[in-house]
Amino acid sequence: MNKTTIKHREISAALKNAIVSGRHRAGDRLPSEEALCRRWQVSRPTVRRALRDLLQSGLVDIRAGSGCYVSAGLRVTRPVIALLADGLGKTEILDPICAEISRAAHDAGCTVLNTPLTVAGADGDLAKTLVARNVSGVIFAPLEHGADRERRNRDLLDAFRRAGAAVVLADRDTAEFPARSDCDVVALDNFHAGYLLGRHLTVSGARRVVFVAKPNYPSSTDLRLAGLQNGLLRHGGRKPEFKVGDPRDVAFVKSLRAARQGFDAVVCSNDLTAAQFLQAATNSGWRVPEDFLLAGFDDVSYASLLSTPLTTIRQPCADIGSVCVRTLLERLRHPQLPPRTILLTGELVVRASTTRVVLRV
Repeated sequence: MNKTTIKHREISAALKNAIVSGRHRAGDRLPSEEALCRRWQVSRPTVRRALRDLLQSGLVDIRAGSGCYVSAGLRVTRPVIALLADGLGKTEILDPICAEISRAAHDAGCTVLNTPLTVAGADGDLAKTLVARNVSGVIFAPLEHGADRERRNRDLLDAFRRAGAAVVLADRDTAEFPARSDCDVVALDNFHAGYLLGRHLTVSGARRVVFVAKPNYPSSTDLRLAGLQNGLLRHGGRKPEFKVGDPRDVAFVKSLRAARQGFDAVVCSNDLTAAQFLQAATNSGWRVPEDFLLAGFDDVSYASLLSTPLTTIRQPCADIGSVCVRTLLERLRHPQLPPRTILLTGELVVRASTTRVVLRV
């Protein structure tokens, strides 16, 4: 397939989505051929091929000497949104976010497709699927695991664009920190979340803090670490040490304990890592919070049920989901808006893992 063919299909898909989403209504005149050529940086024959596709599908009428118009009798169906999430059904954060996306989309009069990521391949199967199912926009929670995740996420974004679909990223960006994609992103304010924990730990008396993450951690971890450091330093603490390893490995936990006179607080990149670290530390004979304070991020359901209930940051999952839908619908109505990052504030939940035990005699 040559570049001209790809380009005319991109133009056709984008105009189709503009019509289906209601941005161009029945009887509206579409932009002129000249305007479309300037916008897409293509020749007139390429634009005419795209308009011919719309004509053949019954979406537009071409009036000699006047231009191209949305068919007067066209009845627009419900906009179709595809929801793609890495780890859906396997994590406690994406599930409530996606549930709220589905609810908010239905309330807004949209049809939601839960599209499996397995159809995404280099052969363009995903783009073909989206076009065949008249998808106007995609809400995508990017791939989080694997050393090649940035390339794979980039391939998926390319597929969405070949389908002419608008894109909103949920929970995290596709680019690795500190890079930034050109998509709208709706997520927890991870920097501020880290700051809240840093401030809390200094007030709780922590002086030597270690931040622990698993290998191949996502970009949100970098932001949480940066916020933690800011919160510690602004409130009289020290710069945290950053350690990458397996939190289930007792030898890894012991190595941290021995280094630089140990630590008096550990912040883990998420609650699962914190739970695994707690178990390894307990197996090594250390107690939380007597020997060190422990905190995480996300406030998953079991965080309050651990042997020592975990201090953490609660994600505003429902709000993230509903804002994703509103952002995508606005993107469909106004495709020329610059890329936006919408950050929502998390809530510090203090539990026993950062509460010093004071014995009174």
